[in-house]
Amino acid sequence: MLDRFAPIRLLDAIVPFGSAYRPIWLGFGALAFDLLVAVAMTSLARRRLGYRTWRATHWAAYASWPVALVHGLGTGSDARTTWMLMIAGCCLIVVIVAVVARATDGWPEHVGARSTAIAMSAAVPLALLVWLPSGPLAAGWAKRAGTPTSLLPATSAAPAGPGAAPTFSATVSGSVLQQQLSNGLDQVRISLVVHGQQWSRLRLRIDGRPLHGGGVAMTASRVTLGTRSDPTRYRGHVTALNGAAIEAALRGRAGTRLTLVVQLQIQPGSGAATGTLDVQRG
Repeated sequence: MLDRFAPIRLLDAIVPFGSAYRPIWLGFGALAFDLLVAVAMTSLARRRLGYRTWRATHWAAYASWPVALVHGLGTGSDARTTWMLMIAGCCLIVVIVAVVARATDGWPEHVGARSTAIAMSAAVPLALLVWLPSGPLAAGWAKRAGTPTSLLPATSAAPAGPGAAPTFSATVSGSVLQQQLSNGLDQVRISLVVHGQQWSRLRLRIDGRPLHGGGVAMTASRVTLGTRSDPTRYRGHVTALNGAAIEAALRGRAGTRLTLVVQLQIQPGSGAATGTLDVQRG
C-alpha cells in the first residue's frame, strides 16, 4: 500500500480476492492476515467465548501459514531469487518437521487427525514442486498472475540476441550499499535484478564524497548490464545523478551504445530498492 507501485488499497489488504493487482495471490495474503486476526481476537476474548469455541478458531493458525507461503511465492517480487527460495524452503522444512513430530508423538485418540497431518506434510512440498516451475518460476508469470497491463514491462519486438541491442522498460528490485573507502571517499554499490527481461543483471558503482543524509557527490562510476551468464556485456558510466534517479551511458562489445535511466525508491536502514528501468539505443 505505501509503495504505491501497485494499486493496492486498504480494503484489498483485509478483504480477500477483490484487488485489481494479482487478485488470487494477493487475496491469499489478506486471507492469512484475517485468520491471524481471528486467532488474536478470540484469544483476547477467550474467557467469554469458552475453551471449545476458542480452540476451534485457534486451529485457523495452522491454515494461515501455508496460505501465507503461497501468497508470498505467488505475488512476491523476489519469488524467483535464490535467497527467497532458500528462506521459503528452510521454513517449509522446519514446519514439516514440527508437524510430523507432533503427529507421531501425541493425539493417541485422534488417529484420523494424525494421519491427515502426516499426509499433508508430504502433499504440500510435492504440490509446490509441481506448481513452482510452471507458475512463479516460469516466464510470463506476472501477466498470468493478474498484474495490470500498465505495470507490465514493455519489450521491443526485435529478438535480444548476442548482436542485438536491448530496448525496453521494466521494473527492478535489489539492494543499495554505501561503504567508506580507504581514500576518504564513499562507494555506493547498487545491485539490481531486472524483472521479465533477458538482460536481468544491472550493477552500478558510484564513488564520491559522502553527503550529509546519505549518498555521495560523484567523482567516478561504473555501470554494467547483462544476462545471468554474461553480466557485463554492456559497460559504461553514470552521466547524471539526481538522488535516486540515475542516467548512464553504456557501450557493448560490438560498439552498440545504450542509454539507461533508473528511478529508484530506497528504504532507509535496510537498503532495499525497487523502481523502474528504461533502456534505449544510442
